[in-house]
Amino acid sequence: MLTSLGIEYKVNKGAAENPPVEVCAEMTEEVRAYAPDFLVAVGGGSSLDTAKAVDILLSHPGENPYEVFYNKNDAPHTTIYSEGRLPLIACPTTAGTGSEVTGYACLTRADTDTKLAVYQNVFCSLAFLDPRYIREAPKALLHTGVMDALCHSVESYVNVRSNVMNRAMGEVGMKMFATFKDNMLNDALTDEDYGNMLIASYFDGMSFYQSGTCLPHGMSYPLSHHKGVLHGLACAVFEGEYLKAFKNQTIVEPIVKLCGFETLDEFCDYMQKIVAADVHMECTREEVKNGHMILHKSKIVWSVTRNRLLLRKLKKFILPH
Repeated sequence: MLTSLGIEYKVNKGAAENPPVEVCAEMTEEVRAYAPDFLVAVGGGSSLDTAKAVDILLSHPGENPYEVFYNKNDAPHTTIYSEGRLPLIACPTTAGTGSEVTGYACLTRADTDTKLAVYQNVFCSLAFLDPRYIREAPKALLHTGVMDALCHSVESYVNVRSNVMNRAMGEVGMKMFATFKDNMLNDALTDEDYGNMLIASYFDGMSFYQSGTCLPHGMSYPLSHHKGVLHGLACAVFEGEYLKAFKNQTIVEPIVKLCGFETLDEFCDYMQKIVAADVHMECTREEVKNGHMILHKSKIVWSVTRNRLLLRKLKKFILPH
């Protein structure tokens, strides 16, 4: 299409899953040498986040990317404008991260051996949500996207920073999930289902960007970073147990109903079926015991209670002594 419009372009295929800071820095130098007028990100959340990181670094030639991204990482994300240098167009090929509508970019840090969102906000100028982009995606990729989006809406709904607006957007996403959840589990997705997946991801992205996520997202990062579990599936491992842990279930009940289930047990059973189909890993009790050390580097509080929650949910993956 760009050629037919007389627009010169260059393709860079260097984006990596859970994009490392160093890869983003290398790509930035290639982009800077080409001097484009705008950027187009095609792919999943990692590709979109990579493009956001490159867009930021273009304004910081010669600077240490870690200093650029994280020298203010103790400060909250308060800016409502985009700090990218060039207009960014998103073509998401997964339905889950919501990166096309949020300002976040989450990168892998070699210095702390974990993942963390950069300080700056970068918003896409334009996003194409086309069901044809995800229709031929592998089953695991669809599953992880849907689980990520669902966890966005669920965790933003129960977050203490939530409000009536972001909960309303999350409700749209959960209702959308209810329309295709059974077809996804039975490998009977329709074109309408694929479209609803993208819409759900979009609304869920807007929802969690207003309030943030909760514990399951924080607990998922070691599984993705150290065990290679796809991010959305790693979140799904903990989501059901997290909702069960609420003493006051009145906030959980609407979530269950909106997602198309009668009981929380049904919700949890569904999540576990998805996880069982796609998550294949092994871990030791020592790795679980040291989980607090991994997460502490991300400045996520890890209490003894949470460690027990992790142990309960990972027990099926733990190798015997």
